Amino acid sequence: MGKSKIIQLPWPLGGVSEHGSYHRQFVDGQLQAPTSVAALNVRSWDQTTGRMRGASRPGITKYVATQLSGANNIQHINHVMYSVAEGTAKSLRSIAAVAVSQGTIKKFTSSGFTTATGGTSVLSATSIHVGSSEMFGVLYFVDGVNAKKWTASTNTVEQWTPTNGSLPVNGVLRPRLICTWNGSIMLSGLQGDEQNWFKSKVDDPNNWDYAPVNSTKTDAVAGNNSEAGKSPDAINTMIPIKDDILIFGCDSSIWQMTGNPAAGGQIDNISKTTGMAFGKPWCLDPAGIVYFIGSRGGLFAMTSGAMPVRISDKTLEKRLADEIDLTTDKVLLEWDDYSQHVLIFISPTTGATTDHYAFDVRNNALWPEKFTTQAHNPICTHTIDGDLPADRKVLLGCQDGYIRYIDYAASSDDGVAISSWIMLGPIVQVGGERFR
Repeated sequence: MGKSKIIQLPWPLGGVSEHGSYHRQFVDGQLQAPTSVAALNVRSWDQTTGRMRGASRPGITKYVATQLSGANNIQHINHVMYSVAEGTAKSLRSIAAVAVSQGTIKKFTSSGFTTATGGTSVLSATSIHVGSSEMFGVLYFVDGVNAKKWTASTNTVEQWTPTNGSLPVNGVLRPRLICTWNGSIMLSGLQGDEQNWFKSKVDDPNNWDYAPVNSTKTDAVAGNNSEAGKSPDAINTMIPIKDDILIFGCDSSIWQMTGNPAAGGQIDNISKTTGMAFGKPWCLDPAGIVYFIGSRGGLFAMTSGAMPVRISDKTLEKRLADEIDLTTDKVLLEWDDYSQHVLIFISPTTGATTDHYAFDVRNNALWPEKFTTQAHNPICTHTIDGDLPADRKVLLGCQDGYIRYIDYAASSDDGVAISSWIMLGPIVQVGGERFR
């Protein structure tokens, strides 16, 4: 018998890299943070033990057992927190979650859906870019043609009709982008006026009077009537970083608004070469780092005031640059606090299956992931908060009408087996001979 030898194979904590050659999957020839030439549905972190030793990715499970509106896209998910009287559990808050499908707004818990009063078919049934933002227990919705508001405590939907001034409009078109920033509701993404932005009066999302008789620094303001001016480029997304910093991710550039634009705030350029995809192609980690997919593909990271850094250029750059079709793909990023991963979902609206990705920030590792069926691809994502650890989940609004969540106890995708594999090597012997 020939001699046998035990060879230790380190798990490629550095993720998948298609940048170097097949025979050079180590960093500087060392064993720290090696990479793999190919893998699917695996990660650097084993969620069952909490150890950095590699494992299959977590599965997904239905959050609600029934479909929201038949086998139709979940268009949007959000939630509102409001205070309640102290009970036996000593909790002082209640979470009201809401979802949209076929333009109908429904409140939901894990037990089921309740259609909001006045919420049937009040938004576009076909738009994949439905947005909402919260102020004072009310969610304000826009979808490009409609503007509605949902009151969490009563589960009631009404027309969003300002008490002062009027909401931005271009013919029958309305904004598609919305966020809460600097004590106001911010709107943008108005077709035909793509460089403009609109800010409500501070602490009053129903006041859009840009020229009141007695003006103050808390007044409503818009790009076209402020010293800050419009964005020089079409706005694709808005990112509220801090109370005094808002990022405009534009078609081919990035701009930063610093300070209240009604009180001397200004817009400064961050990048003239890198833009962002439309919608919500970004997420924010607890340290204030923004991760995003660029308007020409690629995964980037940036902090306020700093140039974006391309972090996919030496790993999966070709995939993230060449294989994303922003005319048909819905790009979504979500920060997963439990795993310390950036979850990157790229869902074709044409119904095809595609690769998604997970970026492990602790190891700077990118991992390709995939659902077996296109029905599981999300059109929207949302991280829901809760008092119990089990209530803090990343929700996926899937194309088959179900809301699912990332389930770290699940080994399948809602009963569908996960195909996970990885290529390890090369194995380097002392004499330099390689075996695979």
